[in-house]
Amino acid sequence: MLVGSALAAFAAAAPVSNRAFIETWPTVLLATVLATIAFYHFQIFLRRRQSTESLWFALAIVVLLAVIGLRWPLWIVGALVLPAVVMLAWRSHRVQQELDDMRLQLEEMVEDRTHELEAANERLKIELAEKRLAEEAMRMLERGVEQSIDGIVVIDLAGKVEFANQAWAKMHGHEVFDVVGRNLRLFHSAEQMEEAVKPCLEQVEMEGFFEGEIEHVKKDGSHFPTWMSVTLLQDPEEGPVGFVGVGRDISERRRSEHERRHLDSKLRQARRLESLGNLARAIANDYNNMLTPLVSNATVLLRDLHQGSASYDRVRLIEAAADRAADLTTQLLAYAGEDRKILREVDLGDLVREIADSLDKQVTAGAKLELELYEQPTPVAADPTQARRLIRNLVSNAFAALDGKPGTVTLRTRWADVDASDFQDADLAEACEPGRYVLLEVADTGSGISDEVRAKMFDPFYSTRPSARGLGLAAVFGIVRGHGGAIKVRSQPEEGTAIRVLFPILENPTTVVDPSPPAEADYQGSGKVLVVDDEELIREVSEWILEERGFQVLTAADGVEALELFRRDSALIRVVLLDNHMPKMDGEAVLRELHRLQPAARVILMSGYPEKDVTRNLKGLGLAGFLKKPFRPHDLMGKVRQVLEA
Repeated sequence: MLVGSALAAFAAAAPVSNRAFIETWPTVLLATVLATIAFYHFQIFLRRRQSTESLWFALAIVVLLAVIGLRWPLWIVGALVLPAVVMLAWRSHRVQQELDDMRLQLEEMVEDRTHELEAANERLKIELAEKRLAEEAMRMLERGVEQSIDGIVVIDLAGKVEFANQAWAKMHGHEVFDVVGRNLRLFHSAEQMEEAVKPCLEQVEMEGFFEGEIEHVKKDGSHFPTWMSVTLLQDPEEGPVGFVGVGRDISERRRSEHERRHLDSKLRQARRLESLGNLARAIANDYNNMLTPLVSNATVLLRDLHQGSASYDRVRLIEAAADRAADLTTQLLAYAGEDRKILREVDLGDLVREIADSLDKQVTAGAKLELELYEQPTPVAADPTQARRLIRNLVSNAFAALDGKPGTVTLRTRWADVDASDFQDADLAEACEPGRYVLLEVADTGSGISDEVRAKMFDPFYSTRPSARGLGLAAVFGIVRGHGGAIKVRSQPEEGTAIRVLFPILENPTTVVDPSPPAEADYQGSGKVLVVDDEELIREVSEWILEERGFQVLTAADGVEALELFRRDSALIRVVLLDNHMPKMDGEAVLRELHRLQPAARVILMSGYPEKDVTRNLKGLGLAGFLKKPFRPHDLMGKVRQVLEA
């Protein structure tokens, strides 16, 4: 239809001279069709360069048209142009459609790609944020690992160090570059590797974790304890690849724990000593109360009896037994550190030489005593009587340790420079400071002592020998404690025992003068004396002694009765002898009331307890004097005379 319309238009526009050809339209139509076909195949060739058949077919049609054109050239040109125009119009339409389709497809593709790019951009933002967070976390982790006070190390399964932080290297005295690549044996001795490190790694391989104390070695060879946490390093694909260890040097903590245990031990010992000291003081007080009438009466009987008579000898035995009992209370008080000390400048070596003869008497059969005394003077500030007792008790204990077998007891003296570490394992060192001391050592070659015996050896009444009283070493302990010294015991099974006593050096020792000088035998007094004691025997013996010296005596069994008597005769009572421990009212309460009634009243306090314990709370109450039980007649009269003549 399109071709027909074109031909009609062409015919109408053609000149009259050409209308004859128009009448031959079949020829023109044929030429048009052939031209169209040729043009179509030529386009196929242009789109598909490999389609040579279409090219040859188009050329053949062109040749045919050329032959036809020899007869009708003008019309042939029209036939060629017209199909080309038609084909171009049709192709343009198709191209426009294809362009529209491609535009729509392109828009869809652009829209899809835009969505994809937006999604990819969001993912990229998230990935970048995660990467920044991961990088920041990695930097924080690196800083944390490097700045950690705990040492951190990573090793492979063969023990090679893959990583170590600064704290780990510094803890062992190395630099980081000296550590990485080295074997784990760098930080442990061969013994530690076998006994601790290998079992640790084996446990980690089986259980995945280990936590405990392991000893390490520094670069300088010194050993130190660490608290280690070790975990198994796992790879998701390869499995176990190594170990991660976190360690901390616990030397300071162990030292603190040791000091704390040491302080706790000293506190427990102090409490035990305090309780045992209270017990010792209580026993000594009761003994002294019982011994007072015995000692006083024995003294008076010996004065009245004829020396050499049978009665005299029997009373002499009674007095000796009383003296031994009094010595027992003295040792109890010495253990409590409450025995009265008269400090003097004493050369310890000279003191040993002075009593050497009496020490030789303690030597058992088959044993010998050796003295290794320092050639130079070894002066200390000590009570000579207590120092002698200490030496005798130590030597006696050493010979007893030989258990009747041949052996040697060695007594040594020398100067000793002592530091704080020497006191850490001391059996007694309550107030000792580092410095110079005089050392007294008594060593034996006996069988030694066990830890169980050592823990109790200074307790009063404790002894491994059934026949012993268990007060010798207790007294030693109290004497040394009272002098501010220290005791260290060294003992090995079958190798003997050495007890070392450290006496502090005092530049200016304080001398305590005995405030109770004995009275003259012919001293006579007058006036009334009030004796207050809940022990009837003490009241009786005191009354008898005082009446014999010219005094009138009033007695009271308790504080209430004493105050009634004092109110009645306060103007005539010259002295009050007052017991400290009584029922109803104790000595302190009675003393306060006596001074309220008569501020100038002379009161002598009596007690079997040490003077400083009794008078500690009585300062400012006007106490005139103190009389220690047990006392003899001359002790009582000397104290009364001293107070009256003050």
